[in-house]
Amino acid sequence: MHIVLLGPPGASTPVISQKIVKTYGLSLVTQNGLLETLAKEGTGELSQIAKEARETTRVSDELLFAALRTQWSSDNLDIGSLFIDIPKNEHQIEMLEYFLADDHEAIDLVLKLRVDNDDLVERLVGHIHCDTCGTDYNVYINPPMVDRVCDNCGGRVKQRPDDYEETISNRLRLYDIRMAPVLDFYDKQGKLQTMLDDGANLKTLWQTVKKHIKRIPTATTAAEADELQAAINDAAETARKPK
Repeated sequence: MHIVLLGPPGASTPVISQKIVKTYGLSLVTQNGLLETLAKEGTGELSQIAKEARETTRVSDELLFAALRTQWSSDNLDIGSLFIDIPKNEHQIEMLEYFLADDHEAIDLVLKLRVDNDDLVERLVGHIHCDTCGTDYNVYINPPMVDRVCDNCGGRVKQRPDDYEETISNRLRLYDIRMAPVLDFYDKQGKLQTMLDDGANLKTLWQTVKKHIKRIPTATTAAEADELQAAINDAAETARKPK
């Protein structure tokens, strides 16, 4: 079973992804995770490129899938995978489809978390944190009791620049434009399920996610198909033998 989980910046993707991995035992596949492993455990030029990309956050599609190929193992086939925000564009769709097809696998389900843009801006712009202890706050939901002072340690709470809201709004618009062909591709395949993520009813969202996963048809893997065919051949051979 291979699932893709998509969501804009600020969506409940981290919470839902951890629930999926814990409940279904899938292997988690993220861009940061792939680069981190390749940078630490890889060797040669590819490892160095991964280190540089991790520091600059500029990751080419080719590097991303090179990292995936070096870390792909039989475990991913045996237990399945959860891809987080992969693929992100048409080129990545093509690469992922070919990559999985090499192992006679395919994406079974694509889950898209939909969040109202005004809600997203509030979540992202409102997020602030303490420079000293790292305690997180939100200026709209749970601000510190004293402006710019951490309740936990008294340290300085970092504020956003005045133009941050405009930056976030542009970022969300670009995300929608970039993801449109990805959503269209999987929608035409009948694999896309879009769910409302309002940030308040995570229990309801999780129940909906489980319902969609439960509907995934049980697919016969290539190995299972070979075993089944071998059993059929053995049975036919036995039937042909004179008694």
